[in-house]
Amino acid sequence: MKGILIWTSVLVYAYTLWSCANPVGLVGGEKDLTAPQVVKDGALPANMQTNFTKQEITFTFDEWVKLHDVANEVVVSPPLDKPPVVTLKKKELVFAFHEEEELKEDVTYTINFGEAVKDLTEGNPADLKYVFSTGDLIDSLIVNGSVTDALTGEAVPECLVMMYKNLSDTIVRTENPYYFGKTNTSGRFEIGNVKEGTYKIFALHEDQGQRYIFDSDTEGIGYLSDPITVSDTSGQNIGIEIFKEEEELRLKDEKLVRYGHAWFTFSREPYDLDISHQDIGQNLEYVYAQDSVHLWYDTEETFMVYMSHDTLWKDTVKIKALNREEYVSKAKLSVTNVHEGAKTVNKQDGISLVFSQPLAEVNNDLVGLYMDSTQTAVPVSLERDTTLFGLNIVSDWQADMPYELLLLPGAVTDIFGLQNDTVSLSYQMQTSEDYGKIKVELAALDNNESYIIRLLTKSKQEIKRYTLSDESTFAFELLYMNPGDYMIEVVLDSNKNGRWDTGSYDEQTYPEKRYSQDLETLRANWTVEVTVTPSFGEKK
Repeated sequence: MKGILIWTSVLVYAYTLWSCANPVGLVGGEKDLTAPQVVKDGALPANMQTNFTKQEITFTFDEWVKLHDVANEVVVSPPLDKPPVVTLKKKELVFAFHEEEELKEDVTYTINFGEAVKDLTEGNPADLKYVFSTGDLIDSLIVNGSVTDALTGEAVPECLVMMYKNLSDTIVRTENPYYFGKTNTSGRFEIGNVKEGTYKIFALHEDQGQRYIFDSDTEGIGYLSDPITVSDTSGQNIGIEIFKEEEELRLKDEKLVRYGHAWFTFSREPYDLDISHQDIGQNLEYVYAQDSVHLWYDTEETFMVYMSHDTLWKDTVKIKALNREEYVSKAKLSVTNVHEGAKTVNKQDGISLVFSQPLAEVNNDLVGLYMDSTQTAVPVSLERDTTLFGLNIVSDWQADMPYELLLLPGAVTDIFGLQNDTVSLSYQMQTSEDYGKIKVELAALDNNESYIIRLLTKSKQEIKRYTLSDESTFAFELLYMNPGDYMIEVVLDSNKNGRWDTGSYDEQTYPEKRYSQDLETLRANWTVEVTVTPSFGEKK
């Protein structure tokens, strides 16, 4: 019994020693909400020191801490040429300059640790910033403001804001900034300890590898055309809009999907692509879809496709010969938007069909349309749409009526000569009371400008588009609109090319301005009537 007591005492004593040597999170009790604090005499040398010479900086905390994402969280402004070394031992954090680092003369440096230092138990980040000057004074001016997305108008978090003493236009591509900061979750930034002077200022988003250099078309950039002057009375509440430049058009991928279908993908929408092909008498169609071009063709011979963009690049792709008979013997021309039961449609949209392959011909003698329960035949015709795959059923639609659509075999022929099987579908036209009307008037337009006007759903699906030039007012009315939420977008089409264009830093252009306005919710059998006066200095 005595031996057992002795061993129990030894184990308890050993556990006590182990517990003291290894800090662990406590279980139970109130949650720790207190951030780690630096012991006043723990920072060597002292914070806000002038005539600083390169040396290690040590912070001693009042509790055990841990490090988190040092590479991104620890930010030095102006940036150092060499990466510093940040290490942790128990309650001490050591910031050491690289042995090859040379500090600039007469400059105030700020080391902001972000959320790199946290306590062990709850992960509360320490509010830690260290400032020193290699000169006689600590610079104390502040530059602050906000960064927003030029396309959406929303705040941009985690965005670099950079200031340069060198006022060259190319400086953002060649040198690290003199001062910089980061935006918070609200898109706000503050750069402190700035010296009085004149600076170029930029915002940079998604900086590749934290290099503080604008060198990629995947990065967002924002800039002010004119330098800012920082003094006791300026440098406050600067607004910067950030945008991504248009990528250079280049061929990213090519794929021969199967006989008759090749697919090319590009770095962006290929609206300015020059594409042609070796003419060997083949039946061929190009179909553009977002950042791709689909090539549909009918020939068993090999042929070349030629692509180019201005004088920047050109490419030639060989379309290899494949077995036509093997494909045609198995393929079918089918309707892809089939449905069970009677599909509800409105009078304005009418009925449309989408097919599995590009269409070549229609035969109106092989289509029938029958109205109401008496199956009364009504006049109907087939009309191909601009997508090459779509077919509009044209008739004098009557509201609140059932319809039966019948396509007999051979009514539709695709580019391979394949024809449809029998298609029979039911529809129900809704009444006008099931829909609403939207009436829009645009006022106070500049008749020297061009505009793109779009009606969109709240999910940004385009319902209607208009282009306008040399007019001070414009109005439109849309009937048979589905109930829901809509918005009006007006683009100031500065270069009059019929689309929204982003900016270019090298060309010193900003993105074309947009104005958007939400409409009152449209209800069934209701009219939403609104006057829109675009103001391109603000977003709603």
